[in-house]
Amino acid sequence: MPEPSRTLSHGRYELVARLGTGGMGEVWRAWDHRLRTHRAVKILAPALARHDTVLRRFRREAQAMARLQHPNVVTVHDLVLEEHPPYIVMELVRGGSLEDWLELHGPMPARLALEVMEAVLDSLAAAHAEGIIHRDVKPANVLLTERGVPKMTDFGIAHLADSSRTLTRQGPMGTHAFMPPEQQVDPGRVDGRADVYAAATTMLRLLTARWPMNAHSDAFQEMIFEGVDETLRTVLLRACSADPDGRPTTPTILWEELQEAATPLPPVPEGATLIPPPETLLALVTPTGVARQEAAATTPPPPTGTPAMSSRRRWLLGTVGVAVLTLAALAVMSDEAPGPEVTARPLSEASAPAPTVETPTEPPPGEEEPEVEVEVEPPPEPEPRQEEQPRREIEPEDEVEPEDEVEDEVEDEVEVEVEVEVEVIGSAPLTLNCVPYGEVFLDGTSLGPTPVTPVVSAGVHRVEFRSLDGAIAIEKQVTVTADQPKIVCIDLERDAPCQG
Repeated sequence: MPEPSRTLSHGRYELVARLGTGGMGEVWRAWDHRLRTHRAVKILAPALARHDTVLRRFRREAQAMARLQHPNVVTVHDLVLEEHPPYIVMELVRGGSLEDWLELHGPMPARLALEVMEAVLDSLAAAHAEGIIHRDVKPANVLLTERGVPKMTDFGIAHLADSSRTLTRQGPMGTHAFMPPEQQVDPGRVDGRADVYAAATTMLRLLTARWPMNAHSDAFQEMIFEGVDETLRTVLLRACSADPDGRPTTPTILWEELQEAATPLPPVPEGATLIPPPETLLALVTPTGVARQEAAATTPPPPTGTPAMSSRRRWLLGTVGVAVLTLAALAVMSDEAPGPEVTARPLSEASAPAPTVETPTEPPPGEEEPEVEVEVEPPPEPEPRQEEQPRREIEPEDEVEPEDEVEDEVEDEVEVEVEVEVEVIGSAPLTLNCVPYGEVFLDGTSLGPTPVTPVVSAGVHRVEFRSLDGAIAIEKQVTVTADQPKIVCIDLERDAPCQG
């Protein structure tokens, strides 16, 4: 996918870093200059933006999420279709997905999985109340906040009950491992029970870390349900029924049955939590220009008004004050009581003013009257800074504040990082499938069960197809041309192309 403009919506949203690539485009971390906060921006792939059907589906994803004001649904803030490519502005969720949690921790304790299912099923109940069927419920579409709150996202193939079904009559949509059989046949005619099935298989994935492919089939259930608590097993088997009439009719009913079955389960083990480790949280990087403005706004201004009095001036004033007070006191004493005559000498005749004055006494006969001397210990002269830290003299117009130097260095580092991160020549959708169903790896990274349609960069990619039991693995080199969708389907048993 070609690199999008660095700013969107006339400079309001500044793209900071790419977060990931999905079947319909890319998701970026962005900075909202108007509200001064971080956002997630989902940008539709340019190769798909030319199709009216995809544009309508993209618009319906934003509409579906915007209609749901729910604490367990990612919030949509804006939808922009006038720019090319179109994009959706959403809440930024920093903790990764449940699939990321499984990769880090392995199978989830049953009690903790129940906490997740409470949030997932409650969000689905709210969606169904608005006439929205998600149709792609899976761990990868449930994100975690930094506080461990699950949030449903990716309503890209959601079916709105009040909309035309022509968008969905183009073959199976969703993820096969979590898809009920009726959705594979006609995704446009599913109802809320399809989400019930997907929620049950999502919980199976959390409990076992295995792909729940064909969980409705007796031939696969023994392997898929292995290790699941018997009380939960009974409820999940019913929710994974091949016949929609055999499942709980609503997400709320499924949650009630799970709650009842969870009574004998042990508590959550100590240390097990949905809160992501701090080091795994998505970093919040404020654009360099904004960071400099905020730093300047918080830096206290330099002091104004009369400059501070120097130590030498304070010393002179103090000395003069002491001398004046001493002379005044002597004059008062001479008026109140007889005493020796005191002759005041002009201040200008003194060798130096002093803070301490000794009262003169009458000299012995024949000796001259001594002058009043003021002994003052001069303050130590400060060592010249030039000798302590010599440096090259520079012209005033060339001077650079230290803060500006640091900021410029930081700005250069950030710019280099971004340039490396967004270096993309072009991209295109790549559909990967195999018969029978299996798991697919792209350049060494698992994309989950087939079929999948990621948007990948142009060039040569290494694709590996594996059977679900891991007995068969076939690797292929696939060349992708920018803006040209491609389909690759492999028959695992014959190691030959198949019709995908």
